[in-house]
Amino acid sequence: MLKEGLTFIKESLRDFRATGAVLPSSHFVARKITSKAVEAVNGSQLRVLEVGSGTGSFSRHLVESLSAGDVLDLCEINPNFAERLRSR
Repeated sequence: MLKEGLTFIKESLRDFRATGAVLPSSHFVARKITSKAVEAVNGSQLRVLEVGSGTGSFSRHLVESLSAGDVLDLCEINPNFAERLRSR
C-alpha cells in the first residue's frame, strides 16, 4: 500500500492534469463506495466501467465482488498506472 501511494504521488507530480488528484483513495473509502455500488445491483449482473483507475484502489474491491457473468472494464490514461493494473 505504501509503495502504491508513493507511485501515485510521483505520477501526480509528474502529470497532475492526467492524474487529477494528489493522493490515491484510501482502502476504507474504496471499500465503502464499491460495496454500495455492488449492493445497488441487488443480485443482478454487475457491469462496471471504472474511468481513471489509477493504482487500482477501487478496482481491487470491485474484483473481489465479481461473480460469473459480471464485467469490469478499466480505463486509465496514465501508462505507468495502466501497466501496473495490467500486471495485477
